[in-house]
Amino acid sequence: MRLREIAELVGAELVGDGEKEVKKLSPLHSADCNSLTFLTNPKYKEQAIKSEALAILTNSKENFEGKILLIHKNPYSAWAKLLRVFYKEKEFLKGIDRTAIVDKSSKIEENCHIGAYVVMGRNCVVKEGVVIEPHCVIGDNCIIGENCHLYPRVVLYDNVELSKRVILHSGVVVGSDGFGYAEDEGKIRKVPQVGSVLIEDDVEIGANTTVDRGSLEKTILGAGSKIDNLCQIAHNVTLGKNCVIIAQSGISGSTQLGDGVIMSGQSGSVGHIKIGSFSIIGAKSAVTKDVPYKSHYTGIPAQDHKKYLKEQAILRRIDKLYETLKKIKEIKDDRD
Repeated sequence: MRLREIAELVGAELVGDGEKEVKKLSPLHSADCNSLTFLTNPKYKEQAIKSEALAILTNSKENFEGKILLIHKNPYSAWAKLLRVFYKEKEFLKGIDRTAIVDKSSKIEENCHIGAYVVMGRNCVVKEGVVIEPHCVIGDNCIIGENCHLYPRVVLYDNVELSKRVILHSGVVVGSDGFGYAEDEGKIRKVPQVGSVLIEDDVEIGANTTVDRGSLEKTILGAGSKIDNLCQIAHNVTLGKNCVIIAQSGISGSTQLGDGVIMSGQSGSVGHIKIGSFSIIGAKSAVTKDVPYKSHYTGIPAQDHKKYLKEQAILRRIDKLYETLKKIKEIKDDRD
């Protein structure tokens, strides 16, 4: 594909010879004279300048003398678009595999792929363009919206609803029982979990993540949200739109996240709290109380990030402060 064609496709400014042809997309460290590469992190700029790449997709033309450039305000987004062009997605044959078991009461619309050994319960609706890969299990009364993609070994319990273009990676479990128990005469009794799960448009959930159904109502994952591998979303949780939940994070029951919340890796929250829209929770942080709108919280327990950094700076000087106090005490003792 010629560089001028790539520039037109992604809306980039071309600096240099647009007739040269790109044969592949490569990372900086392995790019050669046939490669288009990209740069978003300025700390790798020197590596980019020394690269043998045919051209570089980046956001600035400064100090790249002699290099062919594609200038884009969001290079990573443009790179994602190009990856879809250069590397075509796997195509699936339309139809139901002969080994699949689909209850006769369920309805599967046109242009769907139902893979080998899929099991589907009663009264399900699978809308147009859905791909369900091998060994998935779909419970009763599930709705799977247009162009959803379930990778192998996904499990949907009863009454789960997926809206359009939802992607569930291998091992995802949606609709399992929430962790609800009550103490009764010295024994722990299970509280029945009779709610459901709604996953809105364009949500993607990583491998081996679990989403519990609501105890009475719905657990809701808002449109456009992205959840990484190995996360836990408990019963009655509500995510706003475009939230990002990063690996090994856990959200306890009935917690509400606003729009655009980011929970960094291995962070978590207690139940029944609210995390305000566009807030960021730092890695390994534990949120124990409500978080205001557009906040940055870090630590255990989580607190305002600037306050956390100030406390850490003090802790790093604790030995010197201790020695100073010892000297002050010694001087005082000598005077006494």
